[in-house]
Amino acid sequence: MEKKYYTKVTALSLLAIALATAAIYFFAPKKAVPGKETPSRLPMPTIYGKMVYQSTENQMSTLYLYDFDNDHITNLSKLTGLENCAEARFSADGGKIVFSADDKASGKRQIYIYDFAANKAECVLPAPDENQCSPAFSPDGENVVFSSTVFDAPMIASTADKYALCTVNLKTGENAKLVTGLLDDPAPAYSEDGASIYYIENSDGAHTFIKKLSLADKSSAVYCSEEGITTNSGALREFDGLLYYARRFNPLSDTVISARYNPATGASRTIAMSSYSSSCFDICPISDSLALVSSDTDGNGLDIVALDIYSGSFWPLGEVNGKINSNAAERICDYFVTDRTVYNMAQSEVKMIVDGQEEKEPAAGESVSFYIDISENSQKYQYSYYCLKDGKIYLSVPRVTTNIIGFTPNEPGNYVLKVYAENGHGERTVSTYEFTVAD
Repeated sequence: MEKKYYTKVTALSLLAIALATAAIYFFAPKKAVPGKETPSRLPMPTIYGKMVYQSTENQMSTLYLYDFDNDHITNLSKLTGLENCAEARFSADGGKIVFSADDKASGKRQIYIYDFAANKAECVLPAPDENQCSPAFSPDGENVVFSSTVFDAPMIASTADKYALCTVNLKTGENAKLVTGLLDDPAPAYSEDGASIYYIENSDGAHTFIKKLSLADKSSAVYCSEEGITTNSGALREFDGLLYYARRFNPLSDTVISARYNPATGASRTIAMSSYSSSCFDICPISDSLALVSSDTDGNGLDIVALDIYSGSFWPLGEVNGKINSNAAERICDYFVTDRTVYNMAQSEVKMIVDGQEEKEPAAGESVSFYIDISENSQKYQYSYYCLKDGKIYLSVPRVTTNIIGFTPNEPGNYVLKVYAENGHGERTVSTYEFTVAD
């Protein structure tokens, strides 16, 4: 098999490997065990930025802002003066949120924007005869997409009372219903380039698709089709070209999990907790390998957890601040980080050592060591190691501070080591090393 790798070996590198042999086996990864919960044995990942979330008790929701950098919680509902606030999303610059709340006069759900600098909330498009929900900003902040229905109990709505996908221009007030006749909330979201809108369509009660609507010609087409896509488990989100959504674990299960669709390959990847009996949805990706989700991991209602996308390991955010996950039901709404390019990270380089020899092809049962080198100070990063054998995860070690890793492959076959180096500010570099283990 052809080997693909980055090579950068120096005497100092080899010396570091030799001196770190004991440390390597202290961090020796264990083979992944499906279904086994392992949140306590791994370090809590460092998260920067802020999130907005909702806490629901007695059928009333309150919005909160949590600042990871300063460990501070703000009651946003109290600042807005509105009741039953939910479904908040940040603007691209983080200076505003758009959300739904009860209108005191009409009793309907309406869309509002809260400006952090002005400390003021305003209704986006007053519509006393409609319920509005699931809002999201366009990337340029000039428009908002949302769902609307004239019925108070959509689950028994008649044909004339179905949902519509709507947009409104925040400068001109011009608004339009782009798609009508939807049985469920389409949970819409703009594409990262602002040229399209993703939404969920359920028009016949039996088949659910994710569609992509072009804002240029208003045409729409099926973007992703998968069994069990749900419309009430968080809005759609595009992050680094991948679309995140929620679906049922299987058609007969009440467990809801997350997934992401890669348009380049036309394939979807399941994103689930290491405990497959736990739901995880409302997914807010922080990076390619880490996300914030809502989950029922402890069986006592919904909480917010940080989830490693590749290994399924998770950390309740109550470990960060005990007030985040209370006795109420908490759901993540959105995440924002001020700067994703704090460092100008260089591509990491990977070197394999087998029994002290560089690039020697290992045999089953031989110890293999990998040294990861970045041109900057390697100590300021966290490293996640994922090794796949014949396309399946063979072992995983998420977020450790050592840039040297070692293990003993006991089975012959083709292996791929993926190394993610992250600086905690959302920026990461990924290296891939392919190797073959002989009999």
